[in-house]
Amino acid sequence: MMDQPAIETTVARVLSRGALVSTIVIAAGVLMEGLDLSPITSNDGRYLIVAGMSIFIALPILRVTMVFQFMRKTGDRIVASFAFAVLGIIALSIIIGLTY
Repeated sequence: MMDQPAIETTVARVLSRGALVSTIVIAAGVLMEGLDLSPITSNDGRYLIVAGMSIFIALPILRVTMVFQFMRKTGDRIVASFAFAVLGIIALSIIIGLTY
């Protein structure tokens, strides 16, 4: 079982690596667009940029999910309930955003 500092370290590691991956993907897309290196279509660079931004946007969702799982496993029902509520609000926001 992980203690509090261990989960914080794990979450921080996941977020920093996710941000690094996102930055690399966005940079590759910008280079493909700027240098016209798209081997298949002219939109390949744009797809990479969107993919990198999607990774970056998904990081907070991943963080809340990790905290929810940790708190559920450790038995902290109050914090787990708040994390679950935040995940519900995020899901509702995504649904509303895609609908309208």
